[in-house]
Amino acid sequence: MNINTQSTSHRTLLRKAELSLSDLQTDGGYMNPEQAKQFIRAVVKQSQLLSQIYVHPMKSHTTELNLVKFGDRVLRPGTPGAALPAGDRVKPTTNKVNIVSELFKAEVDLQDEVLEDNIESGNFKNTVLQLLSERASLDIEDVVVNGDVLSLDPTLAVMDGVRKLTVSNQHDFAGNDLNADDLSDLLRAWPIRYRKMKKDARILTSHNAEQDYRHSLAQRGTVAGDKFLLEGAPVLYAGVPIMPLDVWPEDLGAGNDQTDAILCPLKNIVLGFWRKVKVEIDRDVREGKYIIVLTVRFGVNLVEEEANVKGHTIQL
Repeated sequence: MNINTQSTSHRTLLRKAELSLSDLQTDGGYMNPEQAKQFIRAVVKQSQLLSQIYVHPMKSHTTELNLVKFGDRVLRPGTPGAALPAGDRVKPTTNKVNIVSELFKAEVDLQDEVLEDNIESGNFKNTVLQLLSERASLDIEDVVVNGDVLSLDPTLAVMDGVRKLTVSNQHDFAGNDLNADDLSDLLRAWPIRYRKMKKDARILTSHNAEQDYRHSLAQRGTVAGDKFLLEGAPVLYAGVPIMPLDVWPEDLGAGNDQTDAILCPLKNIVLGFWRKVKVEIDRDVREGKYIIVLTVRFGVNLVEEEANVKGHTIQL
């Protein structure tokens, strides 16, 4: 193939790429509603944590969730044909959860070398969405878990996450590893009114903390112990699964060798995701690549802060 033919072929390829990428942008660079929905689903699906918590689509930058429940006993002794006395009538309690979404950006470079196969197979747009969602998913999970407005990390400093938001109920492991005695105390620190949520609860922690507890179970020398050691069977305490997360810190404490853990019903964590997702595209001719900038807004909060318990000072 001569140079002119190669040049024409390359221009045709770039034109197809530009047409495909332009399909991701509608009003002012925002994805159309279906594409935005697809992108958010992909972000959530790829995250171990986000796929199990409560994800709320937001129509604007802020939202307020109004939750209604009966916290106390509603049944009273009744008399046939008579209404309950006024003092025995129960009103539901309401809880308002405010979520403020903050702006985040991600940048993805797509070299020309990756274009041809995807363009010719008609998968280029899906490839872009996949790359964007992969890039964003772990970072969003990181903010949801480790966000702290006092953090020196500018991304984490945008908002407080689950570890920072859990304040009321605490248990000090006092430098012990993740062990059965302290896990028992962790559950004891959980208010009784929330224990009906046990089936939805998880103990969130780091990989090494979970590994220490797994190793202690494996020392029993039983068939069950062999499963924990050899087969990677999920580990539980009192029926609550221990769920290690890639983003959970393992460098806490003065020696940078400690972690913590959160016992919580997963649906107690709310991720508000603004439904407008923006994509901006530029071309770097010198380096032969497209630069794709993703803009998203999201926020995190707890439905009921007291439904969480934090275990701290866990030695690794």
